[in-house]
Amino acid sequence: MNHWKTYSVFISSTFSDMQSERDYLTMVVFPRLNRELRSLCVTLRIIDLRWGIDTRKETEKDVEEKVMRVCMDEIERSKPFFIGLLGQRYGWIPSSAPIDLGSDIDFAGKSITAMEIEYG
Repeated sequence: MNHWKTYSVFISSTFSDMQSERDYLTMVVFPRLNRELRSLCVTLRIIDLRWGIDTRKETEKDVEEKVMRVCMDEIERSKPFFIGLLGQRYGWIPSSAPIDLGSDIDFAGKSITAMEIEYG
């Protein structure tokens, strides 16, 4: 009896300058990989947060914390499968203090993308 395994892959980049690359990964590369991995009973689950995180009922401070927490939690679940795409932009820098992830990484003053890459 075959037991299927699912692995998550987190994609990190600034959204505005890596749209084409992210689209190519999600529409071409990963479907092909999933077809080829099917014979090994493996499925890839792509974590692409471009489509957002529901923050409609959050305060501005809570929005920043929720976005950071969701990003880092998804990276943690995806480890060691992380793809970081670097372009010309640095990304959004939250105004509030970074969340405590229990790591030695200093996230102060860094963009969400920089935090994702360091954490991933």
